[in-house]
Amino acid sequence: MTRRWLAVAAVWLGGSAFGGPLRLAPPELSEALTVTGERSHLDVTLENTSERELLGLTLDLALPDGWAAEPVHVQLQALAPFTEQRVRFELTPTWAGQGNGQLEVACPGTEPLSAWFHLTSCPPLAQRMVWERATRPAVDALPEDGCLYVATGAYILFLPRMADGYGAGLIYQRRGADWVRMATLPSLGRVLYEDFDESGKHSRVAEHWVSGQRVWAPLQPTRMDPDGWYLCTLRDQWQDLRGRTWIAKAYFAPTADPRIIKCTHSLWCSGKVQLYRYEGPALCVGDG
Repeated sequence: MTRRWLAVAAVWLGGSAFGGPLRLAPPELSEALTVTGERSHLDVTLENTSERELLGLTLDLALPDGWAAEPVHVQLQALAPFTEQRVRFELTPTWAGQGNGQLEVACPGTEPLSAWFHLTSCPPLAQRMVWERATRPAVDALPEDGCLYVATGAYILFLPRMADGYGAGLIYQRRGADWVRMATLPSLGRVLYEDFDESGKHSRVAEHWVSGQRVWAPLQPTRMDPDGWYLCTLRDQWQDLRGRTWIAKAYFAPTADPRIIKCTHSLWCSGKVQLYRYEGPALCVGDG
């Protein structure tokens, strides 16, 4: 299967792509979702768009809590005219959750560059005994660690419990007697909207990554949809700096077709808002 490279979508929020003759391409993550303890990598490409040689470049990587990298600081002696240089950082999560990383690039005589990127990690599955129960449509939770799953008979979606609720998933396909991981769900959604900054005086673009917050509503695997299928219901609620309340929901359920898991999602805000972008649950086929 061809590996699917992931250019980070929100990378220029709070960052810059050009520093005079130096250009920073959007960083590329090898995995949209990384299981804790497993390695992934981040590739960064720098381009010299000028006729002069650039000397003394440095790259510094800052990661959210629960992530380790090798290296975190890179020095490039020179970047020849009209050439590119790719730098790879090895990443390993030790904690399951979501967070933003930042890359800083400096070069004498040019403006500093920066890029933000989003990282998601989830814990490994607690045990494999569930495969025997996944040969029929079901919505349930593993008693060992609270991991939710939605099974159709041919596919199974796992939603492991993370530090900030439920927000990532592992999708397996049945192939004979075996189950093969064939996709991931890196998040339940992402919202970009206009809000105040921390001072409360100026507008900015706010970003919120949706996760199932148990503190707002317990998961309801016994609730049924109009077609009679059990639902796995996840709900996130937050308040922005303008005092508006937001609610995002995602529902997962099996269907009569063993090849299909049904997903419905919604977003609601208590006040008038300028909404720039709303993404529901993301599916990355081939990831992992």
